[in-house]
Amino acid sequence: PFPQALTTPIGQSVSYFLFVISGFIMVVTTSSKPSAPGLFLARRFIRVAPTYWIYTTGLALVIVTFPSALNLEVTPLHYLLSILFIPHASPGDGSIEPLLQPGWTLNYEMFFYCVFAAVLAMAARLRAGVVAGVLCGLVAAGWMVAPKSAIMLTYTSPLLLEFALGAVIGQLHLNGSLKHIGTRTGRVLIVSGIAIGVVATSFVLPRPLFDFADAGLRLATYGVAASLVVMGAVAWEYRTGPKLRSPLARLKMAIAMLPQASSPQRDTLRREIEANIAELDFWWSDASDDEISKAFDSLASDDGLLVAGYRYWYREGRT
Repeated sequence: PFPQALTTPIGQSVSYFLFVISGFIMVVTTSSKPSAPGLFLARRFIRVAPTYWIYTTGLALVIVTFPSALNLEVTPLHYLLSILFIPHASPGDGSIEPLLQPGWTLNYEMFFYCVFAAVLAMAARLRAGVVAGVLCGLVAAGWMVAPKSAIMLTYTSPLLLEFALGAVIGQLHLNGSLKHIGTRTGRVLIVSGIAIGVVATSFVLPRPLFDFADAGLRLATYGVAASLVVMGAVAWEYRTGPKLRSPLARLKMAIAMLPQASSPQRDTLRREIEANIAELDFWWSDASDDEISKAFDSLASDDGLLVAGYRYWYREGRT
């Protein structure tokens, strides 16, 4: 039942958007916050594994208690490999998927996290390129060797390149390379990506999602579509200015809480204040004088004074 449910336009494309977005987020969120590889992996594992384990265990109990209810099979090894995120053949039909079938995406996610953790010791500006190179090398190796095992089929799949695309888009965003695209082109990229995804689902790839033979074609359609949407959304955000409003709201909240906070809380709030001012500065650095003027015109006078005061505190008071 799961593959049939995922052959809808939304079901077919969401996984590929998640892969691209995951690559983008990992590059952007770790660019200014040093993190040890072990700590990074532990945080990713804690975020993903417990919920997945609960649902997988619940499904296993249902299958054991009501064997004919779902027409699925479970063995101890199938269950163990599933919760350990190890690709393997299902005991039912031999397809390469975990017990909880939508969890196939997590096998890719966890592998990508391991690859990304391995490059965290490098300079932030190099990570996206190295990760993309490693993933391209794995895909090339799979193309040359034509692997047969479940693990090698998964870890040399062209779908890995969707993480690479997201990582590269993230680095372009950090470099400011996307700010010249503009909102109009950003909207065109978003619409184009959605159109490609819909056409691919309707005419190019009507078959079930779990088919390794289609991986390259899915990368060229859904992967490209997801990349266009993500790139367009980032380019659009550069000029629409939501980064100004959201950090400002968080900044005001942190400042309001500061007088009543305990000492440890004050340290946390000061870091929050610094982060949000830095995000505001990032937007300002890419905005024209006219855009900055219009942005402040939309703020109440106390907001403008608040931001100006803490910009001074951030730049001068800490030196």
